Amino acid sequence: MNASEVWRNPELKVTEKECPSPKNDEVLIRVRYAGICGSDVSMIETDEDGYVHYSAYLRLPNITGHEFSGEVVETGEDARLFETGDLVTAEVTDYCGRCNMCRQGFQGHCENFEQVGFTTSGAFAKYVTVSEKLLWDVSSLRNAYGDDDEVLRAAATIEPTTISYYGLFKRAEGVVPGIITSTTAPGRSV
Repeated sequence: MNASEVWRNPELKVTEKECPSPKNDEVLIRVRYAGICGSDVSMIETDEDGYVHYSAYLRLPNITGHEFSGEVVETGEDARLFETGDLVTAEVTDYCGRCNMCRQGFQGHCENFEQVGFTTSGAFAKYVTVSEKLLWDVSSLRNAYGDDDEVLRAAATIEPTTISYYGLFKRAEGVVPGIITSTTAPGRSV
């Protein structure tokens, strides 16, 4: 649960791996773009005792990378929401849907959750498998961008954009889109 108390002396390596096969509820994606997040960096940075800086859930060794986009190349037997050629991006946290927290609608507090690029293989690879319930089809952005490569470049920024949006407009009290508030000293103007 707290990687910074468990994992020491990580090694960053480039290796060859076989292409993963999707499970029944998964989709195989050819990764086109992947961003490097601060959490990816904190998984290899260490303190003076060699413990990683990253302080949440982590399973090593692992393929990191969770800010990504790509193209569907294969679907599992029970995956029916996507077809070969669809352009997609993904959420990070996978929830079981069966534990008490999930059944109460709190999937973010799932007792069995996994995270793409943290506890399961991520997108710093040619191919990644992801549960279809975590995927978002971004093919409709073709109309706005006109070019699949540009769609995928933009789509790789969706996950970090949603994190920023949530932090600014949901968690930060008083910050609302389009409204500027000020707590300046009396007599001072903004």
